[in-house]
Amino acid sequence: DSCDSTIVLPAIWMGEAQMVFKTLGKQITTANFFAFMSLWTNAEPINQVRLHPDFMDFAQRIGMVAAWEKYGWPDLLPKPSTMK
Repeated sequence: DSCDSTIVLPAIWMGEAQMVFKTLGKQITTANFFAFMSLWTNAEPINQVRLHPDFMDFAQRIGMVAAWEKYGWPDLLPKPSTMK
């Protein structure tokens, strides 16, 4: 299962952004949600996932941007000036 936490978590911890986007972008489950939460760990190489140029597209696709617009933008991710 490509969405299994045994694939997702190492991808996050190693900063493998494309794998993170591919797996969590496909399905966030109760089993891999804790891995998703670890994206907000302020440490290298995890930061490289959030800094990746495709991160905002990923966040938009999974509904995070809508949640941030409603509840507030995360501290580790300044709101882009291109967003309204």
